[in-house]
Amino acid sequence: MRPGGSSLTDEELTSAWSPAGDARSGEVVVESPQPVTFDRVVLQEDITRGQRVESFAVDVWDGTAWKTVVQAGTIGYKRIEHLSAPVTTSKVRLRVLGARANPHVAKLGLYKAS
Repeated sequence: MRPGGSSLTDEELTSAWSPAGDARSGEVVVESPQPVTFDRVVLQEDITRGQRVESFAVDVWDGTAWKTVVQAGTIGYKRIEHLSAPVTTSKVRLRVLGARANPHVAKLGLYKAS
């Protein structure tokens, strides 16, 4: 998938996406040329800057609207969310809803385990 900043899909945990300026919330859309099916979402923060995210949501584009598939609290070093059923989409949106300071999200991974 291609993010609004490639830092979310590279393998470096010290490169990260952040909202502009010193914002404590924001969103980024990751797009794929082909639909992707997944039932796990993996998020990681660049914790060399501290754990900052307090709440977030992950949405998928269903062709006409965004649908929230995950809404949770902190991310930290690694957070793995299990979806109740697999979803298929070509667009995923990460929304940081609140953070202690400007967040630095290092990874957004989508996996199919079932």
